[in-house]
Formats: sequence, C-alpha cells, structure tokens
Amino acid sequence: MDPGHGGRKDPGAVSRTGLKESDINLSIALATQLELERLNISSVLTRTGNYASLLPIRALLADALNADALISIHHNSPSANPSSTPGTEVYVQSKSDRSQRLGALIYEKTFAYLSSITNINWVSRSDAGVIQVLNSKGSDAYGIIRRPATPSILLELSYLSNPSEAELMATDAYAKNISKAIAAGVQSFLMTDKTISDPANKIRRYNPGSGLGSGSCDDALTSP
Repeated sequence: MDPGHGGRKDPGAVSRTGLKESDINLSIALATQLELERLNISSVLTRTGNYASLLPIRALLADALNADALISIHHNSPSANPSSTPGTEVYVQSKSDRSQRLGALIYEKTFAYLSSITNINWVSRSDAGVIQVLNSKGSDAYGIIRRPATPSILLELSYLSNPSEAELMATDAYAKNISKAIAAGVQSFLMTDKTISDPANKIRRYNPGSGLGSGSCDDALTSP
C-alpha cells in the first residue's frame, strides 16, 4: 500500500483547518494494514512515517516484492460540484483487466461505506467512479499506475478540500471504517472470483502539467 504524499515539502491537499492529506493517507494505510493482518493478508507500506519517498521507488516496489496488488491512497482536491453521493474515484490501469477488477471491487466497498454516512454535503465530478486516466498519447497519466507491472490502482476516497468531508476525515471512525472497506475489497480480489459486471470504466483525458486547478494532486503523476 502506498500512502500518497509525505514529507515536509509534499503534504498533499490541506483542509481549511490545516488537516494534511499526507497524514490522513498514512493513517488509513496503517489502519488498513491492521485489517489485512486480521484477514491473514500480508502487506507492505511504501512509507510508514511523514517522509518523502520517490515516485519511481514507490511505483516499482510492488514489482520487486512480487505483490498481488498495489493500492495508492489519496484524498481529492480541488472541490467539485455539489452532489447527493460521494465523489469517490478509483484510477485503474488501462491495459490490465486485473487492475480494473481490483478497482471496481474496492470502489464498490468504499463507495458503499461513504454512502451510508448521513449529513455530509458531498461533492463529485460528473465522471466519478472507476476511471482510466489517459494522457494525450493514450498512456496512463499517473506514474504510480503506469510504471508497475503489478495490478495497481489509485484511490481518491473523498474531497479534503470540501469542509463537510474534511470534518468527517478528522474523526477516528473515518479511518477505522474506510480501512475496513478497503480491506474487504482486497479480500474479495484475492480470495474470490467476484467481478463487477459493469465497473463503469470511464476514460478521462489529462496531461500532467496542464493542471486541474489550484491544489490538484501531482504526487502520483508521470515522468517517464
């Protein structure tokens, strides 16, 4: 598991109250690791504290360990339009059926948990869901997705830039329950033949460097 961002120079998105994405990502990764241990599934984190870790090393660690999956954990920014449902996004490898299956299974679990929470003013992009993010050359735009041969996904669980969602993220219950959802998706991927009949794999075009707006995530972007 890859807790996105990290280190003094790369906190990721920051909420209005000062909550850092890098801290939330790590908390969820650590909690998910405990859940996976409970399910007798071993895991390794690309970082275990608040320090920087180079993208090429993080992206290829799963290959070096001969892992079954790589999951990069993030929280989105800038805010999107108001929505009645969570704007959870899962980026998958465009040429990997296993990545797309993994992404669909984890999306199902994380979206279901978030949707069960009441009194949240969600935001979402219109194409939220399981997404292939491709650059103008038709390659996966995100390095953490494009580089590994291991089935890899990038989770944008919810919007840290949205005050209502950021308030939720600051609670202990959020890390505890979202980690259970991620672990349940991993268990389903590794230990069952379940597939999602319609994973709603959408294609988003994005060229790193063009920008998605102030505060957009560049932690897992490309470089060859």
